[in-house]
Amino acid sequence: MELNGFQIAHCVYSDPDADPHPERYALIPSIQAPRQWSLSRFRWIDQSQEVKQILEALEKIFTSDDDIPSVNRHDDHPFR
Repeated sequence: MELNGFQIAHCVYSDPDADPHPERYALIPSIQAPRQWSLSRFRWIDQSQEVKQILEALEKIFTSDDDIPSVNRHDDHPFR
């Protein structure tokens, strides 16, 4: 996804205990640290607000989709 020039990837995991057609998935941003070193700017960049905005946009998309029965947010990986 991209927001105002900021790009982020997301990792999608399914419930490892589910049958061949899982109904539960976890979407986790590839960026876990709030700051990242930028070699082109030669300084640390705080990207926490961009990550938060993208996660909120994704949550809005998923909750508005009638084919998705429930959306939950977790502070940790839900399948551990």
